[in-house]
Amino acid sequence: MERVKRKNTSVSWLFPAALVFAALGQWLMAQNHVPATLFPALAFYGLALYFGWTALRSEKAEFLKEKAMPARVEWVFFSLLLALAAFLRVYKLDEIPSGVYLDASGPALYALKMLHEGFHPPFMLPAFAANPSYLVYLLAFWFRWFSPTPEHLFLFYVFFAVAALPLVYWTFRQLTGPRTALLTLYFIVVMRWHLVFSRMGFRGIQVPFYMFGTMAFFLYGLKQRKAWPFFAAALFFTGGLYTYQAFKAFPLLLVLLLVYEWHRDPKAFKALLRPLLASVFLGFALAAPLVQYWVQQGSLGTRESELFIGKTVVEQNSLQPLVDKFLQTALMFNRQGEEQPRHNFKNHRILDDVTGMFFVLGLGLALWKRTERSCYYALCGFAVMSLPGLLSNEVTQSHRMLGALPFVAFFASIAVLSWQRGMEERFPSLRPWLRGLVVGLLLFAAVDNFKTYFVDQAGDYDCWRDFSIEATTVGETVLKHPDTVYYLSPAFYQHFTVQYLDYFESNRIHPLDLGQMNGQPLDNQLHRVCFVLDEGKSPTLDFLKGLYPNGTEKPFKDRYGKTLAFFYDIPGPVKPLSYPKGLERGESTTGDPDSSRAAFGRQVDPLINFTNIGDLGVSHPPVWVVWRGKIRIPQSGPYVFFIFSRDPSELDLDRRTVMAATQGGKGEARLTAGWHSLVLRCHRESNPDVALDFHLLWKKPGDPQYSVVPNSAFGPVP
Repeated sequence: MERVKRKNTSVSWLFPAALVFAALGQWLMAQNHVPATLFPALAFYGLALYFGWTALRSEKAEFLKEKAMPARVEWVFFSLLLALAAFLRVYKLDEIPSGVYLDASGPALYALKMLHEGFHPPFMLPAFAANPSYLVYLLAFWFRWFSPTPEHLFLFYVFFAVAALPLVYWTFRQLTGPRTALLTLYFIVVMRWHLVFSRMGFRGIQVPFYMFGTMAFFLYGLKQRKAWPFFAAALFFTGGLYTYQAFKAFPLLLVLLLVYEWHRDPKAFKALLRPLLASVFLGFALAAPLVQYWVQQGSLGTRESELFIGKTVVEQNSLQPLVDKFLQTALMFNRQGEEQPRHNFKNHRILDDVTGMFFVLGLGLALWKRTERSCYYALCGFAVMSLPGLLSNEVTQSHRMLGALPFVAFFASIAVLSWQRGMEERFPSLRPWLRGLVVGLLLFAAVDNFKTYFVDQAGDYDCWRDFSIEATTVGETVLKHPDTVYYLSPAFYQHFTVQYLDYFESNRIHPLDLGQMNGQPLDNQLHRVCFVLDEGKSPTLDFLKGLYPNGTEKPFKDRYGKTLAFFYDIPGPVKPLSYPKGLERGESTTGDPDSSRAAFGRQVDPLINFTNIGDLGVSHPPVWVVWRGKIRIPQSGPYVFFIFSRDPSELDLDRRTVMAATQGGKGEARLTAGWHSLVLRCHRESNPDVALDFHLLWKKPGDPQYSVVPNSAFGPVP
């Protein structure tokens, strides 16, 4: 008896030791600014897992089994968690996020066109990563009941995020019991990873809704031995296929679950084979248009083909890219986070330290208990729904791994409950203190996530800037000044966010295309006219100031004083926009405009100050552009010309090439005072997502720096 008692006492201390070592491991893991902390952190986590396994293995109790919970208590906690989830996802929704990103505004714009213009979107929306237009129909229905404000747009995605939570809860409750399901729900509710994508208008937040709708009804059908839950599961499954690319991994998970259930109880599975096959047939029938599209395309989607890491592996003839991506993803949770500013800030780990610590312990526990039903489901779910992120050749992809998020919360919950039960059995006199410790840790997780999202991430400059903040500001400014007609540069006029925000004000908005507007009267229907230019167009603003000296400049600046958008407000009536000088522009999408019959544009530009491919009158490359005209040299001497561009460019003066390069560049020429012929060329073959910056600058003799060649230096318009 003495020996047994001493042995049990020694085992008892393994429980607190496991938590202490896990805490030390997480503390070191969080120090991502010190690379040397990684391996000690892994060592401490290894010790924590070893002590945890040893302690649990010595126990006869089954820690993943639950005792009953009174129904009233369960419903109270469940209701409180849903209320907390709703609060956290609508709190300051009109301020955070800082703007409406184009991936959210684009489908919203199409939904408005459906409602008010009879627009019928194509089956796939190529402008939004080739996603089905199913989302547009849902948004159109939403806007029938709610005004199309940004807050109501974000609320649409919040609705899907919160609506998924009961399905997640129901799924895990059927697998384990109410305590584990409630704790899993709590971790999701307070988790910043889930908060971010619930509030920003990201379509991938629908994935957990359709995933766990499928799984919940599938489990219910197995339990009740009824057919109708399988048909409900088929509806959720098919709906998910029409949402976001990451859901395409879910069929693999469903196959793994079916195989497990067949091995678990072959007799019961065979008895349900007919309704299962019928539900599969229903799913395929409803997904037929999508399957037909995939067959026609020869792939599961153009976006998937572009981003598949297998292409990189083949090109490099090495598995190193896959290994690197696996390591990046593994460290995303507890150490280095994600690089995308909209999703994260300064590579901060995506899990708080409490959730991250218990996630690692719970993952180890699930691997140890991998044959148990709940652990098998969670491990398969976590692995399969991580594939959309793991198999992408881009940086760490937390947004494509939203389907794995509930399983992360489940791992954390089983670790908390297993540790608590083990400690309470070993130290019954400390039960109140232990429960207080667990409650304190859970509250710390909630407070930490709240601060990290609503204070740190919301105040981060890169995150603030990345939500189409310039376009959002332009759209909101138009709404605030109903007495003003706006002329927007193409970067804003063609932006989905501006078009969505100002959909009902389109009669007051015009494109600012100086070449097309030369000599044309401006819209004087209201009291004022405002020119709006994007960042980098201060030379164009100076040119407009010369034409309209009575205007007022109202720049939109960031916290560092950098101008992100120029507003130039002119009191009406406003004279026609007219300038006598400039360079004649010719454009083509098939080759040199001088030799091609397909030249589609000829106009006169007052100066070469372009920041967007839309400035050239096209939306996508390829495009060839040639400018011709005269340039007046004010004094003889050496001149240095600089073409600021990412694209192949060429400058000829007096039929002599001064500069030719694959990415802009500079060239020097000694010129005499007077007029000289000028030919300027630009070619953009591809890269539609890269800004087309193209500026012609010069440095005159004696000038210390470059400046954009002004309109006054060019010859008369032909």
